[in-house]
Amino acid sequence: MRKPPPCDCPISTEIAVRGKGSRIERLPLPAEIGEALAGYLTGTRPRCSATAVFVTARAPYQALTGTCIRAITGRACDRAGLSRLGAHRLRHSLATAILRAGAPLPEVGQVLRHRSQLSTAVYAKVDHAALRTLAQPWPEGGLRGFTRVPLRTPSGLACRARRV
Repeated sequence: MRKPPPCDCPISTEIAVRGKGSRIERLPLPAEIGEALAGYLTGTRPRCSATAVFVTARAPYQALTGTCIRAITGRACDRAGLSRLGAHRLRHSLATAILRAGAPLPEVGQVLRHRSQLSTAVYAKVDHAALRTLAQPWPEGGLRGFTRVPLRTPSGLACRARRV
């Protein structure tokens, strides 16, 4: 964690995070999160020789692994009375919340640190509740004034309505 210099210049604090494939990303560190992290490191974190920031709660203290995170998430679900969800669900929940707030898909990919837009595309699902608010009311009298027209599709023959 880098401490900003004592001046009025707008320098943001960053944290380096090692992710998948040992890729290191520099991410912004909001003051509130930085304070919580400093409190953990100076007060709550067990004193040990491990170099990782987050370590197991019981000796022998070791860096948290994917297995540890899955177990913690599972126990939290149990305490909350929810069915067990994988830790990866946290990423999906974050992505969904960001999309519902109106952020574009590339921004979601940036937050999730995806290298490829194809990885982010899985979050581009149809939000039926949001679509209902945009849907036009069905015309009075239903399909009167429309006729069914055969339509060739890759999967076969379908029909669509066309105004006559």
